[in-house]
Amino acid sequence: MGGGRSRSITFEELDRRSDELAAYLASRAIASGDMVGVVMRRSIDHVVSIVAILKAGAAFYSLNPRSTWAQVAYAAGLARSETVLVDFDALLNLRNIGSDGEPRFSLTLYSSERPSPFQDQRISQVRAVYPRLLTADPGAGVPEASSTGAPVGRDVALALFTSGSTGTAKGVLISHQDLHNRVMTECGYFGTTVEDVLLNVLPFSFDVGANQLFSSLATGAQLVILNSWMPLDIVSAIARYQVTGMSAVPAIWTSVLALDDAHAVAAGFRRLRYVTVSGGDLPPSYLTRLGGLLEGVQIFKTYGQSETFRSGLLLPSEFKNKMRSVGRAVRGTQVYILNAKGRQAGPGEAGEILHHGDGTMLGYLGDARATRRKLRANPLQRGRGPCRQTVVFTGDLGCLDEDGYLYVLGRKDKMIKSSGYRVYPKEVSDQILLHPAVADAVVFGLPDRALGQAIVAEIQTKPGSALTETEIKGFLADRLPPYMIPSRIAFVPAFPRTPSGKIRLAEVEAKYRDTQ
Repeated sequence: MGGGRSRSITFEELDRRSDELAAYLASRAIASGDMVGVVMRRSIDHVVSIVAILKAGAAFYSLNPRSTWAQVAYAAGLARSETVLVDFDALLNLRNIGSDGEPRFSLTLYSSERPSPFQDQRISQVRAVYPRLLTADPGAGVPEASSTGAPVGRDVALALFTSGSTGTAKGVLISHQDLHNRVMTECGYFGTTVEDVLLNVLPFSFDVGANQLFSSLATGAQLVILNSWMPLDIVSAIARYQVTGMSAVPAIWTSVLALDDAHAVAAGFRRLRYVTVSGGDLPPSYLTRLGGLLEGVQIFKTYGQSETFRSGLLLPSEFKNKMRSVGRAVRGTQVYILNAKGRQAGPGEAGEILHHGDGTMLGYLGDARATRRKLRANPLQRGRGPCRQTVVFTGDLGCLDEDGYLYVLGRKDKMIKSSGYRVYPKEVSDQILLHPAVADAVVFGLPDRALGQAIVAEIQTKPGSALTETEIKGFLADRLPPYMIPSRIAFVPAFPRTPSGKIRLAEVEAKYRDTQ
């Protein structure tokens, strides 16, 4: 297992260190049913912390080390945590500690690295206002490991705090059994073994990043942790560590494809066996370019949510012929399309995507009402009896073709009704992204007296490229009917993004709502 600061640890050392920290947590009365937060840079210490929490019989949640004090306090309050593990990076970023009153949880500083003078000063500052800060020495004075009650399948293993790209983040509760199923499913599809070297660039607070970590733990594959999304750093790591597998989001692949010498760099990927496009989709033109860049490398497209993990998976053998789809339902799951009339949609008919089977969350942390809205009885179940299926109402719109391949059209609550027509934002943004000067784009609707909703597009151009509203409208006129061409277009230097790379739609739209 590798780290971004050229440190490494063996699985034997990981086992020993996590035993020590688990015993320390037990001495702090952490036990089964408790939830412990981890606010750290992705690192060996972060991995040790996660494994130790599970060994102690508790559940964990990871937060971005750049989280604010308010965000940490919110998550800890929701999880009723008594302990939150932090490293130096997180401690330096936390401001206004205790400004909203004495918290009900304690911060435990856990790091195997020596603090710098500046970090020592920060620790003193925090202790001055927060005397309950504790420091765990990972190598001395720790009680002997003691066995705790082993968790069972339906016990909570972790909470994934959603990225909040469209609103307030929620804690998605995942059971031990479901975590096991998620890992085994992906390892089966990807063919992960002890011989693999996996490059981790995604947060452990994101389902794809967490699953990659546990895939490494389950198979003994080497995990290389890279705390950078710079395309040159990524391609250098793939070549240097002879990476065999990597999962990445569209924003990462877009930046890699933008490299001037991308094909020359890709020639150094001698052992790269597979990659995934996860956490969103790329337009067909980008997928075609990715296939050309990674010729001979297996490309998997995945679709799911934190609440469902994997609903669809497009296999490499299907990539060229079905690249617009996100594949078929993965093993252990079923996907349904519920049309506007509450019936099962036919081939090509749009409706809400429903998910049943493996990957289904236990519910939302501390939010029974939201759980009831998301997890409901399957309205399409045949022969309804005493055993009712529970399905996840994803809120995504999609359709199935005659072969059972799933196509995602966008969010149900983001569908635009303009001039009497239904417009799926993705249909418009995919065409905008075909323009050679466009790096990324987002499309949404705003209330309009005449149109019902006006179509708005925000566009980020590539470095060194210039584009005008007239030019992009002329470009789209050859590709879209008039009612689908945005009536308002704005150019932005960059989009606000979540830690998992998704555009924060709520922030983008808020700028326009505030001016109406």
